[in-house]
Amino acid sequence: KMETIENRSAVFICCIGYVGEEQYIVRGECRGEILRYPRGDSGFGYDPLFYVPSCGKTFSQLPRDVKNAISHRGNALQLFARRLKQ
Repeated sequence: KMETIENRSAVFICCIGYVGEEQYIVRGECRGEILRYPRGDSGFGYDPLFYVPSCGKTFSQLPRDVKNAISHRGNALQLFARRLKQ
């Protein structure tokens, strides 16, 4: 369905909500592009198609620790951990 789409920019978003004495939501993002053809063999789902320009690789091509640090989920968890420490 996306074959003819020129603008292939994409953003993955992960939100984490907390309800306690305070209530808050943190939002993590990872911006990238959707490739026309997969690159890499690891990961799952969209990983071989989601290209991160700042890394020059797809999620599938990145070492797991790097992917986890820069992914939308990783960003949200980092923000959540910082917020919990406040």
